[in-house]
Amino acid sequence: MMGFRPGKDLVHVSGQCFDVREREAIADWNHEPLQVTAGRRHAELEKKLASRFGVKHALLCNSGSSANLLALASLELPKGSEVITTACAFPTTVAPIVQLGLVPVFLDVGLDGNVDVEALYAAIREGDRYRDGKSRAMIFAHTLGFPFDVDRVRALCEPYNIRLVADCCDAAGATWKGQQVTALADVSTLSFYPAHMITTGEGGCVLTSNDRLASIARSLRDWGKDCTCPPGHDNTCGKRFEQGREVLGSLPEGYDHKMIFSRLGWNLKMTEMQAAIGLVQLGKLDGFIKRRRETWDFYYGSLSCTPGISTVMNWPAEARPSPFGFLIRSPQRDKLVAALESHRIQTRPLFAGNILRHPCMAGVACLTPGKDSTFVGGGPYAAAALPETDAIMRDAFWIGVYPGVTDEMRAFVVETIKEALQ
Repeated sequence: MMGFRPGKDLVHVSGQCFDVREREAIADWNHEPLQVTAGRRHAELEKKLASRFGVKHALLCNSGSSANLLALASLELPKGSEVITTACAFPTTVAPIVQLGLVPVFLDVGLDGNVDVEALYAAIREGDRYRDGKSRAMIFAHTLGFPFDVDRVRALCEPYNIRLVADCCDAAGATWKGQQVTALADVSTLSFYPAHMITTGEGGCVLTSNDRLASIARSLRDWGKDCTCPPGHDNTCGKRFEQGREVLGSLPEGYDHKMIFSRLGWNLKMTEMQAAIGLVQLGKLDGFIKRRRETWDFYYGSLSCTPGISTVMNWPAEARPSPFGFLIRSPQRDKLVAALESHRIQTRPLFAGNILRHPCMAGVACLTPGKDSTFVGGGPYAAAALPETDAIMRDAFWIGVYPGVTDEMRAFVVETIKEALQ
């Protein structure tokens, strides 16, 4: 097999890591009586994901984006409720807020791209809107797999009856005080897109230990049905045609429970073939995380003292990251990115940078900080109220640490960065 050819072979920023085991899993699925929609592998993967990530319920769906939508929708917040988030985010953390008729309240971030907890404290304690219950939820990502300060964020949620949604799509396997970060929110999400820690090609998961939220998310994922029978199964409750009036509403007596819709939902299920791949990938997760940490440590050890750049992922002692990427900040960002890309080393901005500056936010009603942390009506031109977010947009990018990055590749990355700064 030909070895790595610096400057000729692409150093991917992320990607799937498959071997013969995924192919065998697909072959095994294909040799059985063909079931494409959710079946036994689907149920097995949900059970194993719940166990691995420290929750009672894991609900598979077709993407991490759908998982975020289901997670926020499961809270059943009144229209117009405020949801606190950051503008330095992947768009699908913000999109469900707008799509569900809620109002995003954008906070600034710290040097690492995670929510600025001091800004969060100021926002929660400022004005009557929070005490009066206008802000009903927070949704934050653990940026690039590095946990935000879970204790301080949760401490603000309980007294104000605010729900916490954790976007863990980049952070599968990250822990806080030894607990999976997925278990430390009211509801959390994972993505199984090829860029993430494990992949099913496309796919995602909603994770919660709250029985009610799990029931709502499951209903919304499965067309909004009240019935919880798996696909292809009937009458697992034993009263398919004997539902009470609290379920039937104004439907006639004896109406088929399989076709009673308690919510307006979607069909967002994962396929059985994807679940077969997911079972193999889940078994590799710990090895993938170990390799990611090794590569992150290599980059930090090689670059942390390099003039002209800053490596800023300093995390709390309580956290153990599951690195998704290695963040670099530099006033020479454009020069560095050009040098890396010209040497076939992929780079990425820190997602949207400042999503308020993107065309998708034109005309979207939102709130951003004004003077003394008072929040005012925002929009694309209120983006300047988030100075650290803007600084990240200008100066930051990240490089890949996924398991496909070999020792030779990462050495070439470091060499390229140092040469570009000379």
